[in-house]
Amino acid sequence: MTFINKNIYLDFHCHSVKPRDDKFVIHSLFLHEHQDFIEKENLLYTIGLHPWYADKLSEYETIARLEEIVAKKKIIALGEAGLDKIKGAEWNIQEKIVNIHIEIAAKYNLPLIIHSVRAHNEVIKMRKDSRTENSWVIHLFSGSEEIAHDFIRHGCYLSIGHHVLDKKSRIASYLNKLPIEKIFLETDDFTIDIEDIYAKVAGLYKVDLSFLKQQMIRNLNVLLYG
Repeated sequence: MTFINKNIYLDFHCHSVKPRDDKFVIHSLFLHEHQDFIEKENLLYTIGLHPWYADKLSEYETIARLEEIVAKKKIIALGEAGLDKIKGAEWNIQEKIVNIHIEIAAKYNLPLIIHSVRAHNEVIKMRKDSRTENSWVIHLFSGSEEIAHDFIRHGCYLSIGHHVLDKKSRIASYLNKLPIEKIFLETDDFTIDIEDIYAKVAGLYKVDLSFLKQQMIRNLNVLLYG
């Protein structure tokens, strides 16, 4: 299965945005909450135990819920899960929970959506130590160019959000040096339009908007189906 390459915006990671005829949405759900997977055109799901809520479920509950959801084929990827040094559960709990996601994602060859706040080096170490071949996507990435290339070298995609709209941001200063085949664009939970992000990124790469839309769909097909 591949996604038809229509002239459509892909919002790779969001928590509340609704799909439209011209917008394809990947809705990120929180594992600790009750969720209904509504079947709708232009809508797909990921689910994970966010590091802010990593202590809301036990390790056993986390495994059981993820296994059940994966078995029902309700999602295209696990996550977001990850590490956050500013906010969230105790560090050791965050580590245990993200490692569960790493193991289950590898077991079922699913992409893994990673939340990384001031923890890029730790996430890269986890990636190396895991020796997994499934792809990871670092969502809402805004780190340094060096870290960006390091993630890509280790089999990760970078999903870019509102930071790129700030012309003084690091990510805006070097984004066009990254391979366009290794990025996605997202709104996360911010009240911004994905159209604005696409317009900015198309300008940085000096490509037509229609080309950028098609490229993001191609990237999604490769992420999911190789």
